[in-house]
Amino acid sequence: MRILFMGTPDFAVPSLESLVAAGHTVCGVFTQPDKPRNRGMKLQAPPVKVCALAHNIPVYQPVKAMKPTQTATLRLIVCIWKRSRIFSPAMEKFMNQSCP
Repeated sequence: MRILFMGTPDFAVPSLESLVAAGHTVCGVFTQPDKPRNRGMKLQAPPVKVCALAHNIPVYQPVKAMKPTQTATLRLIVCIWKRSRIFSPAMEKFMNQSCP
């Protein structure tokens, strides 16, 4: 099964790992942007991004999904993966508005 995965925190990593281990095709991961952390305020990647990159899965990190330029990109990506399984109710509005 082709899957577009959406998640950011630590508890989402086991789900992503399970999908990969089960042989599903994870064709992309949407996650929050890298954020400054700790005392040095150095950018740190979300745990899901680290996991996805370890499995050579493309990662998309929109700053804010509702900005016009990013919304267009997001709609295009969702149209490309329309036949995939997407585990996020928020994405359904993009599919319904953008894809025939």
